[in-house]
Amino acid sequence: MKPKTNLKVIQKRIVKDVLEFKWAIICLVIYYMLTHEVFHAFCPMVIVTGLPCPGCGMSRSIFYLLTGQFGRSFALSPFAIFWILLGIWFVYVRYVKGKRVKGIYLFMGCLCVAMMAYYVYRMFTVFPSTAPMIYREDNIINNLLKLH
Repeated sequence: MKPKTNLKVIQKRIVKDVLEFKWAIICLVIYYMLTHEVFHAFCPMVIVTGLPCPGCGMSRSIFYLLTGQFGRSFALSPFAIFWILLGIWFVYVRYVKGKRVKGIYLFMGCLCVAMMAYYVYRMFTVFPSTAPMIYREDNIINNLLKLH
């Protein structure tokens, strides 16, 4: 019989990864705090151009999905379920099984291509009238152009 994975082993793997990526995590937290304080947004594309990005609405979509609001989730982004499944798969393989996650870049690449295609479709069909596909006038480019 194969022994069960010890929780201490899983915790050790997680701590190792957190320590390895600590500077990236710290920079991301600082970026998040600064952009929300100054621009009231997180996405660099929205901050600079005012245009929605292919991932706009993804955080809310995942939240709605996790709270059982499937219709609202799907309306914002039909890709949230795939990112959740990818995350669960990654955590299981990387931390529970302790193996390298093979094929993750291919899956992420396919998911990003699908999101880009859906983004183009939404830009032609619902932009700028339906959230999250709206234009934000308080962007950097628009503010710079008003100075002249």
